Amino acid sequence: MNILQLFLFIALSILVVQSAKASDDAEDWENVFEDVEEETRNSSRDGRFYWLFEGMKKDLVEKSCMGSNNQKGTCVSSFSCKIKNGASLQSNDCRNGVCCQVPAKCGKTNDEGSCLIKQSGATITQNTGSGTNRVYKFPKVKGACQVKLEIDSFELEGEGAVDGECPTESMTVLGSSTVQSLEICGSNTGQHMYLEYGSASHIALSMRLKEGSLSTYSIRSYYIKCKSPKRVPAHCLKYYTGISGKDRSFNNNKGQLNNQNYKVCVERVEGMNSITWNECRDEPGSFSVTGRSGDTEECTMSTTDWVSFLGDDRRHCGQSLTAAPITVSSRPFIMNVHFDGAEISTPNHIFWQTPEPCKWWKDPAYDSDPLRIAVGTGDTIIRCDTDESVPIINFDMLVDLPSLPAGLKAMLLNLDTGNTGFCLEYAQRQ
Repeated sequence: MNILQLFLFIALSILVVQSAKASDDAEDWENVFEDVEEETRNSSRDGRFYWLFEGMKKDLVEKSCMGSNNQKGTCVSSFSCKIKNGASLQSNDCRNGVCCQVPAKCGKTNDEGSCLIKQSGATITQNTGSGTNRVYKFPKVKGACQVKLEIDSFELEGEGAVDGECPTESMTVLGSSTVQSLEICGSNTGQHMYLEYGSASHIALSMRLKEGSLSTYSIRSYYIKCKSPKRVPAHCLKYYTGISGKDRSFNNNKGQLNNQNYKVCVERVEGMNSITWNECRDEPGSFSVTGRSGDTEECTMSTTDWVSFLGDDRRHCGQSLTAAPITVSSRPFIMNVHFDGAEISTPNHIFWQTPEPCKWWKDPAYDSDPLRIAVGTGDTIIRCDTDESVPIINFDMLVDLPSLPAGLKAMLLNLDTGNTGFCLEYAQRQ
């Protein structure tokens, strides 16, 4: 390398570094510059200068794009795509740069099937027919405080949850201060997560797949720097920025999952002073959470499954959110999601909550009670030891009664099972 070539290389390298510093985004530019030096050493002279000049374009980080074969990527400069060994997809979505899909570099895995994800914008995928357990680790790189996951596709084999559990396949988030441990399974295409590092040295995704699995997933990951405007509050697992939008619980419409405890946040649009939440109006039955519909007191006292909104003192559960939309003006705009560790499917006995315990079973004043009519007096399905005792009802025998009204049976069967989660839409208002 002669003196002129050396001078040009140093000058252009400085420009690349300065451009990177000016772009306070999700890119791990320290690693990028190391890659530039490596590529420069291994490339020809002509190739070297071509790559450096291409790198003068500013990356358009985190703008999603769609390739011609429905493959998803990210709009970046052609320079960034090349040094990350990404594939340039045919797309018209990027005004500058290219639509790039960067496969995760796992290299050799250890005995636990772990691999490190170092590139911002990397995509981890699982193809059909190669199901094994694996762990994807995101080490905390210099200057980074969060990892964002965009789940482009996520379809684990089977319907997903059985009684709220993930019996054969799942993905568990570990190490983030945003959620202590979160396990999801089933159908989660289109979901996203923001994961704060806190004091952790890495965040991990533990994939549990059965042998010969036909499941597929494709998840894009981004590092977010601590000073980046793209960083969201540390307590927000999901974060929305539009004036209106939708949020779905994980595995929505397939099965409500257990042990879900997280916050959904909406960024306030300037000039908007409140937010209104409602069931997704284009999807009938879009709210299905443990509890009796319309029983506000029961939901408020619930310790099992519920959603709540900052500024609204109630907890909401059952088979409908409320009769009217929920509007709150408290800021920030936050929805709390809490699903406990068990969906009770077929209890041996249930307890019938009434103001006058067993008296209703013997008092003629309650002759019109639908449960008494369906069961009949003297039946062994219900046992009352004294007038003051709580009635003990054999659940299995009760739900098999042909005389049990359909509405009552549906309510009993929905005590804590068969829930599908929720789809809720929001709209900010002045």
